[in-house]
Amino acid sequence: MTLELFLDILQLLVTLAGCGCSVLLYCKSRRQHYFLLTCFYGCFSLGLFYWTIYLLLFDKTPQLLYVTEIAWLSALIFLGMLQYTFSSQEERTFWCPAMWLAPVTGVATMVVYWLCGGVLFTMLRFSLSVMLVWKNIQSLCYLAAQKQPAPQLRTFYIAVLTFVAAEYALWLSSVFWVSDTWNNPYFWFDFLLTAVLAALLPITKRAVEQ
Repeated sequence: MTLELFLDILQLLVTLAGCGCSVLLYCKSRRQHYFLLTCFYGCFSLGLFYWTIYLLLFDKTPQLLYVTEIAWLSALIFLGMLQYTFSSQEERTFWCPAMWLAPVTGVATMVVYWLCGGVLFTMLRFSLSVMLVWKNIQSLCYLAAQKQPAPQLRTFYIAVLTFVAAEYALWLSSVFWVSDTWNNPYFWFDFLLTAVLAALLPITKRAVEQ
């Protein structure tokens, strides 16, 4: 088993477990947050499932799988909706200059990725990622400006930003492939993404109960 396949299977198990636990939490509390988290985990794991099956069958990384891409796009949409449910009306209209970091970092990453041979279809994922970063920076700035404690909610926003940062790092490191060992930064970023996915469930649960 290659290192990439091992990490993909590990990530698949983590997202499936997250999906199952989110379903149980939703059935118990009927909170919309858990329903959206279930959809996020479900879509992400579906994309991973197709990706992993391709690796098992053809023993190489796929360049483009439409089912996988659509599933991951859907996961980003549900994660954005989850963030939206945590924010207040005043928070959604708040403005701070730091929000410009979202399009700047997103566009820079996208340009480098394309110039190095990335797939054009990922423009949609970059766009959704920029929106996620924009909204979470907005929420963090709002909490800071209002001097609201809300530590659990702040942790949730930081977790989402870390998720997007790990995705950016994965995309960039995938076009500068080093080797199929731990010397390749890609695998470290993939492990970081798995850790964030695992942590997102308890972080969301604490934010909901705050």
